[in-house]
Amino acid sequence: MLESDVANPHAGIWVQFYPGKLPNEARSAETGKPEYDLIDFIRKVAAGDPNNIIERPCRKSDQYEFPQQWAAYKNNQTYRPENGTPIEDWPRIDMATAAKLKALEFHTVEQVAGASDAQIQQIGMGAYELRTKAIAFIKQAKDSAFVQKQADELAARNQELEDLRETNRRLAARLEALETIAEEKRGPGRPRKEQ
Repeated sequence: MLESDVANPHAGIWVQFYPGKLPNEARSAETGKPEYDLIDFIRKVAAGDPNNIIERPCRKSDQYEFPQQWAAYKNNQTYRPENGTPIEDWPRIDMATAAKLKALEFHTVEQVAGASDAQIQQIGMGAYELRTKAIAFIKQAKDSAFVQKQADELAARNQELEDLRETNRRLAARLEALETIAEEKRGPGRPRKEQ
């Protein structure tokens, strides 16, 4: 189990809300024709297992359990995960492979990397190599993010050091100007002691 799975118990599950209808038996009996109630449905699919689909009317608890997907549905938008790289943005695969992965309900590179052997076998030939590439892609992204963070911190320190040097130059110039003014005000009189 990945560390991210502990923080996110829904890792590997793709959730989608959609509008649907349920037959209303009572109204149908009254009117003599088929009547339906329009309601929201939820669809949950485990990545790599498109045969294991849960589709049912949406409950209030689903809206709280999957708030980002619910918000996207309510705003008539397609949900894109905030965490993870969408399959279509993974530069290591072609469009046909991306479409195949999405059909198998793999929507992020992280889902491919964290897939079990049973889930990954659904992909077919080259599945294990694909999972290895996904793991390498995530590791490389983390490593490059770490290097970028270090470079940003180093640049910030260098800028701070340069600011301090500039402040030091200005203070030295001010001190020199003040010493010159003090010399001029002193005028003739007893000379200063030489050190």
